[in-house]
Amino acid sequence: DVANVELIKYLRLEPSNPEAWYYSGECYYELEEYSKAVASLVKSIELDTTNIDAYSLRGRSYYMIAEYPNAKSDFDKLNSAHAENFYAINAIGLCEYQLKNYDKAVSQFEKSTELNPSIYYYYNLMQAYVANNQNKEAVVLGEELAKKYRANPKFNIVHCQALINLGKYQEAKEWLDGSMQYNQYVERYVKLGVEINKELGNVEQSKDLKSRLSNYVSDPLNMDLKF
Repeated sequence: DVANVELIKYLRLEPSNPEAWYYSGECYYELEEYSKAVASLVKSIELDTTNIDAYSLRGRSYYMIAEYPNAKSDFDKLNSAHAENFYAINAIGLCEYQLKNYDKAVSQFEKSTELNPSIYYYYNLMQAYVANNQNKEAVVLGEELAKKYRANPKFNIVHCQALINLGKYQEAKEWLDGSMQYNQYVERYVKLGVEINKELGNVEQSKDLKSRLSNYVSDPLNMDLKF
């Protein structure tokens, strides 16, 4: 990247410039070289502890290399600097989710959706509800979101999983049958369909769906949580 090459040259001449280190970290982040981004941002923060944007970007970089405790620490600083910062609250929830602290993740996502009712934040909350075995809450939220956003395939998948977890296989089947049109997510739907039809005793349908799985090499749906 030309910009980062020029920054590296500049930093050799001005190694005590925190802003330059920050922009270096930003370039590395965009290049998906997250460990290098962290190294640049560590230097930037050492030189200027007041730049809250550096903590935010370092937190994201830590998150991308699965250093979740370090990421959470940076997002905590961001949240402390700005009261009711929905971005920071959601980001803390992401870290708690990855650390398998699902009850804490739910709490953070509930706060973030109150402050910023974003479709991505609602999706995070639904995922956390299911992970925390709050399937009833996930189903209620899924039904509310279906009215608001109509047929969103990612919400449908999580909603369907929550119904399966509650043992409501017929409802799950009805929900799934109305969602199979989303061909780009068909493998995920087929896998859920196999499970549902098996539980309902629909042996032939289950076998038919299983045979369709051989057409797919990998799951095309990225179910990652969102900042």
